Amino acid sequence: MIADVSLKSSEQGGDCLENDRPSNPMKKSELLRALQTEIQKHSLSTFMHEQHKVVLTGCSFCRKHFGTVEQFKFHITDDVLPPLLDKLSVDSK
Repeated sequence: MIADVSLKSSEQGGDCLENDRPSNPMKKSELLRALQTEIQKHSLSTFMHEQHKVVLTGCSFCRKHFGTVEQFKFHITDDVLPPLLDKLSVDSK
């Protein structure tokens, strides 16, 4: 059995997943698939800086420079997931 979830902005601020009678239901499986698809586009890799012609470490999909796994995790949680969740919450209305 697949439960429905929706994103709801709490009155205290911030977003939370809500499980009881959502106004804009999205199946957990659909949400998981959308998140997995987006996250798999990003990787801690290398890419060529267009202007300076040097190789940089970072996300080759976003072309954002950083050098550690910790910074990559922050990139996913701070740069990738919030816009995706915003898009999914608008699309599900």
